[in-house]
Amino acid sequence: MKVLYIYFNAFSDIGGIQTFNRSFLKAADDLEYEKIFDFRTISLLDSKCDNKYIRKSLFKGFSGNRIQFSLRCIYEALSSDLVILGHINLSWVGYIIKKLLRKKVYIMAYGTDVWFRMSRLRESMLAEADKILSISQYTKQRMVDSHNVNPENVQMFYCSLDPYFEIPESLEKPKDLMTKLGINSSNKVLLTVARLSSEEKYKGYDQVLRALVSVIKEFPHTKYIIIGSGDEEEIQRIKRLIKELKLEDNVILTGFVSNEELTAYYKLSDIFIMPSKGEGFGIVFLEALVFGKTIIVGNKDASKEVVLDGEIGLVIDPDNIEQISDSILDTIKGNIRNELKDKEYLRSKALQEFGFDKYKERLKKYVLYN
Repeated sequence: MKVLYIYFNAFSDIGGIQTFNRSFLKAADDLEYEKIFDFRTISLLDSKCDNKYIRKSLFKGFSGNRIQFSLRCIYEALSSDLVILGHINLSWVGYIIKKLLRKKVYIMAYGTDVWFRMSRLRESMLAEADKILSISQYTKQRMVDSHNVNPENVQMFYCSLDPYFEIPESLEKPKDLMTKLGINSSNKVLLTVARLSSEEKYKGYDQVLRALVSVIKEFPHTKYIIIGSGDEEEIQRIKRLIKELKLEDNVILTGFVSNEELTAYYKLSDIFIMPSKGEGFGIVFLEALVFGKTIIVGNKDASKEVVLDGEIGLVIDPDNIEQISDSILDTIKGNIRNELKDKEYLRSKALQEFGFDKYKERLKKYVLYN
């Protein structure tokens, strides 16, 4: 079985899709090494790969050159048994491979890329695909509703933690970071990790800021940390909102932090909260669960699937400020189910459902038995 994976990027940018692609490449590289199938991959935007995830001999990157990328995809597809299209926006080459070369083609479906109205070519690609691999039930339902996709043609391919994500042995709060931020044991710390984009205002940090006004009336030392790089327009808008709500002493905007620093921030936090309305999955929720954090998510996207519909997290209406503040206050006061306070339970359940080994087995199943 010869498998070809065509994708945009995994190493030249950061984000949920890039994290997914790195996990995919590592899983496929492992399975190729184990001689389960023969694997090759082609990237439109990456110029080089990271050997931790994929061997150089299996990788070819084109740094954005669409013509050379397309020609190489068609050439490699000629000798492939299965071509997996890493994004619906690669339909221009996927359609040629499917219709002219008559190869078996699977498509990855994430979130907003397949939720809304799309071009006729992309609609045709969804209809022609042999399988669609969706990262959530929510995305599957949106495709069925919006594009008349046959639900029997869609299989679940949930995200995983990055295989090199550090699973912490100790969950103790880092004293050096507490000192740096002026945080002590009397502070309850809320955390959001998100890209701050003026074009993607669905992460829910606005609602958390507004809910924080009520929270600090009871717990004035509560701190809310928002981690993430973004565009200047959005950052300035958030700062104005913080000032308007008189939360300057309670909110910390860190900007971009490295993976090593992010580990410390996860340990520092008491609650991870992101009541978003546009998540195709939400890998940051999974990361926070591995650190044993109580999670608060919205009920209007795929976020609730990461917390198993409330089994390992609190699910609230992301448009209801009162619900958000009540969920924060209940967590601070300990008025939540005991399982949601059990760090080891949350960690083990998240790894059981979404660990990398399970992800790799899922890939093996879909390639070999579908």
